[in-house]
Amino acid sequence: MDWAWLPGTVVGVLGVVGGAWIAGRGRKHDQRMATARYEHEQRSAHARWLRERQGDAYVQLLDMAERVGQWAAFVQPMTYVEGHPRPELPGLAEQAQVTAQVRAFGTPTIRKRMAAWHAAVRAMIDTDLAIRLAEGSGDGVDDRRRLALELRPA
Repeated sequence: MDWAWLPGTVVGVLGVVGGAWIAGRGRKHDQRMATARYEHEQRSAHARWLRERQGDAYVQLLDMAERVGQWAAFVQPMTYVEGHPRPELPGLAEQAQVTAQVRAFGTPTIRKRMAAWHAAVRAMIDTDLAIRLAEGSGDGVDDRRRLALELRPA
């Protein structure tokens, strides 16, 4: 029997099997790369979405802080200027909406600072109310001094 065909056949079979094995590995590699690219794009899109929400929340918070700052600057002035308009605080619905945005998308540092800012504003509102209640009796002088020297800077 002539065995001369065997080496060529074995090499051919091994070539086909090896080629298929290599092609299979290439397809698996391509699939892994496509999956990694897709996951990276998803993470990037989520990070972009989160940055946009944070930016919106921070702008809303800064807008509200500026309006509260204007209120703080003119509430219970040490000297009253006739006809000077008294700014109003933002409405409760707006305050709740901004607070919810910052709590949902703000960093822990921003949420902590917002809580301290809320406490300072609450103290100013309470002091303003105490001054208004004491206006008739003249007892509001210490509260006015506290408002001007301690609470406004906070």
